[in-house]
Amino acid sequence: EDIALWHERDISHSSVERVIFPDAFIVCDYALERMTRLVEGLEVNAERMLEVMSMSQGQLFSSHLLLALVEKGLSRESAYAHVQRISHHLRPGSNLEDETLRDPEVALLLSEQEVNEIFAGTRHREAIRGALKRAGILTIVNAMKTARPAIVGKTTETKGKKKSAKNNTAKKTANHQIVKKNSGVKPLKQKSLSKSSQKRGSK
Repeated sequence: EDIALWHERDISHSSVERVIFPDAFIVCDYALERMTRLVEGLEVNAERMLEVMSMSQGQLFSSHLLLALVEKGLSRESAYAHVQRISHHLRPGSNLEDETLRDPEVALLLSEQEVNEIFAGTRHREAIRGALKRAGILTIVNAMKTARPAIVGKTTETKGKKKSAKNNTAKKTANHQIVKKNSGVKPLKQKSLSKSSQKRGSK
């Protein structure tokens, strides 16, 4: 695509080939750095996510309703008209799922169980899981879940050892203070050896 002439190569394309690999790696590094920062600071608020989803009054699943009607034998145009008609009649507080169940024309094609399955988000979850699996992310997440108990166990054991050592140190200090108070004698401090002592020891 970087060759301007159809029948021969000329010097005009060489500059593109010289910079395409450095530019590609720079863009990749930038994208990875931004994505790492995003994932590290990501906070998932499930309650807020459900609130946002509910704002659509169930229209989030309108495309799945359309496909279900097409699978039942309707043309795409006819299925679209049904979904559009029901969606346009939604009022504040109403829901596309409830209105679909009440619609007599759709009731001839879809059972209550089929409508409930459409609005349960099963297809969305399957598609997301498939995408994560193809990208290898799902494998990494499962591996992290498997390794987490072992990591947590080691961390807990390390914290327990540190806490025990801290308690022992505190007990020794307390006993030392009691002995000092009762005896009235200052405890001897270990002094460093003088230079003359060090020389005698080296001899």
